[in-house]
Amino acid sequence: MNKYKNESVIIERRFISSDELPEIIFCNICDEIYNNPMRLNCGHIFCLICLENCLKRSENCPYCKTKIIKKL
Repeated sequence: MNKYKNESVIIERRFISSDELPEIIFCNICDEIYNNPMRLNCGHIFCLICLENCLKRSENCPYCKTKIIKKL
């Protein structure tokens, strides 16, 4: 991890390994690259359409089962 200091702000740069890439750009529901990604309160990200379909069945995160908090 590299750190850079610019005035009073410290920026940390972290390189992503190829092992982490699927978790970062692919939806866990459809296994495709994110289309309109949405981040839940638990931190998991899914395609909007995938998430909407899951919310018809449950109010929990499809990955970790945490209760989804809807913000208006």
